[in-house]
Amino acid sequence: MKKTQSFEIAVLLLQINGYLLGIGCGVVLIIVIFFSSLISSVPYTTNDYLVNSFLLFAMLFFIFSTYILSKYVKQGENWARICGIILGFLYLLEFPIGTIAGVFIIYGLTKGYKK
Repeated sequence: MKKTQSFEIAVLLLQINGYLLGIGCGVVLIIVIFFSSLISSVPYTTNDYLVNSFLLFAMLFFIFSTYILSKYVKQGENWARICGIILGFLYLLEFPIGTIAGVFIIYGLTKGYKK
């Protein structure tokens, strides 16, 4: 398997996007906790704990899943490359920077991957 420069860039963009999504979930989690503590007249309900737990889980999921995915893409696993291409299509919806990254990811994982 020969890896081109566009393939390496695609793997790097997968990692960066995963970390940014994880950090974004963390920021939302912090904002939710901060604003819920500012409004002291509203009690902290079970739903608030569920939302915070979900955001924390989503943050960890994005970070670890993209780390694992990019590791297996670098090793040449075909299933990981296909998952990366699917993620690239999902990144196309994140206009404008995600769209550019999604195009590079799709291009790098399809054209930059030679056996």
